[in-house]
Amino acid sequence: LERQTLHKLWLGAVLNLVEGFEAHENFLQAARVLEKLHAAEPLAEDHFRRYLKNLALSEQQDKAREIFEQHEKIL
Repeated sequence: LERQTLHKLWLGAVLNLVEGFEAHENFLQAARVLEKLHAAEPLAEDHFRRYLKNLALSEQQDKAREIFEQHEKIL
């Protein structure tokens, strides 16, 4: 398989995992997976927003705010 095809398959699997965690309201686990996804794809804003949302839903609002502010400084 081509690299692009493998990437799409990997991304689909990761997002399915996140959706499963979210469906079971396991927002902290979803955030942990999304943190790794963000590290792999730092320019994907939709994944970054979802990461922050899951942090907030897992009662980690301070961490979400801190991460947002760090990224805001970079931009």
